[in-house]
Amino acid sequence: MMTDDPLVSICLLTWNRASVIRRSLDSLLGQTYKHFELIINDDCSNDATSEISHAYAAKDQRVRYCRNETNLKYSGNSNAAVERSRGEFIVFAHDGDYYHPELIEQWVRVLQDHPTAALAFCGLNVMNDSAEVVRTIIEPFPALINGQELLHNMLKRFDSPIFGITMVRRRCIDQVGKFDSRFPRITDVDMWLRLLAKFDAAYVNQPLIDVMPREKGHENSEVNWNIIQQLTEIRETNIRRAFDAQSNQLDQFLAKYRTDRRKLYLRSIAWCFYHGRIKPGFSGLMRLLSKQGG
Repeated sequence: MMTDDPLVSICLLTWNRASVIRRSLDSLLGQTYKHFELIINDDCSNDATSEISHAYAAKDQRVRYCRNETNLKYSGNSNAAVERSRGEFIVFAHDGDYYHPELIEQWVRVLQDHPTAALAFCGLNVMNDSAEVVRTIIEPFPALINGQELLHNMLKRFDSPIFGITMVRRRCIDQVGKFDSRFPRITDVDMWLRLLAKFDAAYVNQPLIDVMPREKGHENSEVNWNIIQQLTEIRETNIRRAFDAQSNQLDQFLAKYRTDRRKLYLRSIAWCFYHGRIKPGFSGLMRLLSKQGG
């Protein structure tokens, strides 16, 4: 165990992904930046995650394994990770993805260079099952992004240019509050929006993360109506937070939101039927006809 407080706490969030977690652990421990603690935040896995994690902790004093007594979901596990961490900069990392060696060093540098930024993110590679790059995503952002401008950009869309893997200043999380348990699966998007309402963001325009495909049956591998519903709720909630109730901008953003919500449901329903997912397709259709999706 490290005796002095590190500048960086890497919080690896995991649940039942023992088959791929070594890839993430090896790449995080191989970073060019060395002064960090690596906390494995296990959300009550029932596979070999514990055994693998204990083996890594025995070999490297920077590694600490923490297992939740019950399954807290993404939001609860993220809050538990923050509470366990000690660093000024907190990295939220996902199990199974690959992290390029200079990632943490680049994030530390860009946050130190831009003290008004609450978080740092970067470009990424989308990989296939053969570990080949199928798409590289680099956003046209400067190193320092105005928080209000990025907030308004994100309030006009359901996808997020900020991936779930980021480095965040602890003091900024302290100011906006914990991850919201109302959004247990994609609570990070809500957190980024709340941070951008008060602070700027920093960006590294290099693909320093390889996002690996999720295994068959993973909740993010196909259309998931609960996640889609949470996405729509997060966007509407943060639109209402961002603008005064009597503002013309509020009306404009809400009108676009309702149109985009309907399009999102229609696209997702069409995907289900096209790929022979008849039951989830009808489930989405019922949602569309109700207040949830219409």
